[in-house]
Amino acid sequence: MLDIPKIRAVLDTASRWDMDLEQFACWSHAHLFNPVLPLEELEAWEEQMQVTLPEDYRTYLTQLGNGGAGPAYGLFPFPCPVDAKLRQPCIYSDDREEAFRDVVRRYIRVEESDDDWNLYLDYYPDMPAWKDQRWQDAHRKEWWDELDHLLNRDLYFPMLNHGQHMIANEGCSVDIYLILNGSHRGYVHCCTTDCDPDLAYPEPRTFAAYQAEHLNRTFADYFMSYVNRVDDLCRNLSAEKRQKFRRERAQARFAELGLPKPDLLRPETTWGNSRFDFYWELSEAAALGPPREPERTLPRRGFVEVKGCTLEENGLALFPDAPTVITGDMNAEPDSPEMSALRTAPYQNVTAGTGVTYHGYGCGDPPCAIDYILTRGFTCESVEKWTDCRDGVYLSDHYPVCAHIHPVKL
Repeated sequence: MLDIPKIRAVLDTASRWDMDLEQFACWSHAHLFNPVLPLEELEAWEEQMQVTLPEDYRTYLTQLGNGGAGPAYGLFPFPCPVDAKLRQPCIYSDDREEAFRDVVRRYIRVEESDDDWNLYLDYYPDMPAWKDQRWQDAHRKEWWDELDHLLNRDLYFPMLNHGQHMIANEGCSVDIYLILNGSHRGYVHCCTTDCDPDLAYPEPRTFAAYQAEHLNRTFADYFMSYVNRVDDLCRNLSAEKRQKFRRERAQARFAELGLPKPDLLRPETTWGNSRFDFYWELSEAAALGPPREPERTLPRRGFVEVKGCTLEENGLALFPDAPTVITGDMNAEPDSPEMSALRTAPYQNVTAGTGVTYHGYGCGDPPCAIDYILTRGFTCESVEKWTDCRDGVYLSDHYPVCAHIHPVKL
């Protein structure tokens, strides 16, 4: 069974701490999930196909992500394929022994054959006696296409597609399949045609022998083994590596802000009772300003908290000393009940008095004031509302609002 809270906690930690991406091929996903597959979309596909995915895999898709984080290169997105082969009985099942042995026998015959014509004669033993090399050459594409069709029907589709779905590739020909029906529904195994038959199907080449060697992990076992490896990796990071990763992360985030290279960059810095992602200093002021404003001087130092944070939890302020700026379209006017919490909080609404901020191009909803810049620990130098309109074209359906603010202390 998937341990959802543990998975989220471990991979959130790994996405921030495994800067070397030490797990094989995890650079392709960096321990991050794709957006989830909506449950209603999956249920519609299952109803259409008359196939129900194993529960743990459904949980992965609808609660964690539709592909992304997983062993090696990660899990493939599930494309909701319309493929009747998914409904076919899977040969990797206790009740399909005869079909399993037949497919294995055919596979070994193909692997051992170095003559496609003789392989073709296995399927058509009553070919005319007058066949010769000239006939083969003249009709090579005809008999080769027919052989290809027969091999798919009798060997490759049952071996790789019937009742199973490929969820991952771990490099080269290590394709990982999830079984969708039969006695081992919900189990995963590596299944490929590019390997030594003696390794893939050990003697005595029964399903019991195959199961003991290759079919002993459920999807949850498979995925949690990756999570546990990543957990061990993060727990055992040396102090030296942790400090190195802190600095690399701070440097990357500072660069994301488009700021000049700092002279001092101190990761995970505290100020009062608050902790920030990093603290930075510039020894020389740099010129910066939006295109519509005069150039002005950058601050020489500051704190940055890049990752989204909760300001309050259970009534307690998590960043009680932190200068804070809250901005956005709140979809509520200043005197509305929805804004009451912010009216009583220690924030200054520096956009108060700017008037209408939403005009809606003059149609639909009436104009109103619903855009805010709220600050704590700052003084406001000026506020400007941009009402530009050229030939009836506005910058947006909202008037942009710009405030110049400075921290009270730092």
